[in-house]
Amino acid sequence: MTKQTKVCTKCGEEKPLSEFHRNARSKDGYQDWCKTCFREYNKSEKRKETIAEYRKSEKGKKSLAKYAKSEKRKKSLAKYKKTEKYKKTVAKYAKSENRRKSLAKYSKSEKFKKTLAKYKKTEKGKKARGQGDL
Repeated sequence: MTKQTKVCTKCGEEKPLSEFHRNARSKDGYQDWCKTCFREYNKSEKRKETIAEYRKSEKGKKSLAKYAKSEKRKKSLAKYKKTEKYKKTVAKYAKSENRRKSLAKYSKSEKFKKTLAKYKKTEKGKKARGQGDL
């Protein structure tokens, strides 16, 4: 017969296994902390500080760089771009002062000038300036 309860190593309470997340790497197949303790920890300042420290470390930087190039990120980003939250964020940014400042700075850059020169040579660029099909 299998044990139907487990003691949380964080709060020390004995709880049913349904109160623990599954963990294939654990001997008993469940996490050491109960779901409640996990939830509280994930919301805590200590958790946020731990994540910030990790991201500043060499290992964290390598991990983030690897994720940035991954298929998983591309799929996740594509899915996010279909959401209402994304659309609202983009609309809000489009009206923001930061965007205006950023565009003003970019329009004075060499990169912008080169891109504009290339665009003016294309069919689309010629039509936009009223020079198409001459």
